[in-house]
Amino acid sequence: MPRIETQPGEDKLTLAQWMTVLAMALGFAVTGADPTIFSSNLVPVREGLHMSTAAAGFAASLATLTLAAAILGAGTLGDVYGKRRMYLLGLAGAIVFGLLAAASPNAVMLMVARALTGVFFAFLLGLSLAIINAVFLPEQRPKAISLFLGAAFLVGAPLPLIGNVLVESLGWRWALVVAPP
Repeated sequence: MPRIETQPGEDKLTLAQWMTVLAMALGFAVTGADPTIFSSNLVPVREGLHMSTAAAGFAASLATLTLAAAILGAGTLGDVYGKRRMYLLGLAGAIVFGLLAAASPNAVMLMVARALTGVFFAFLLGLSLAIINAVFLPEQRPKAISLFLGAAFLVGAPLPLIGNVLVESLGWRWALVVAPP
């Protein structure tokens, strides 16, 4: 991934660098907010799909489990095929499988879609800092990472509240629509 060139000693971030930080922060925020949104709305999901409590609990942890299992592989694929390309694949996959989870007619499809959502979340989480590292010069990285984390937590903090309001108003499927990027 090419670096965005700046003059030596220049500490100002370009518009492209700001956009990179924002894009990476959005993906990072979604991967962090998703388990909270889903877990806090587990009862309506369980009732909507007639799941047992154990199955609902398992469904709640699936995206996180598969994310953890896939994150090292996502990083390796980013190194081999390109960080940007793999990040965009992760974004597309998270959206598609998040929407499939929301449209699930039964518990099995929900679990499969949640598991695959987690695999694609691994690309978003695993490659976001790698992309920032590739785009910014060493002296710019502390500022870039600070902005990245600040923006991610600022964006991610209200997502569980938004998810809960949507679930109360429109139904449990919206718990799965809020988080996909």
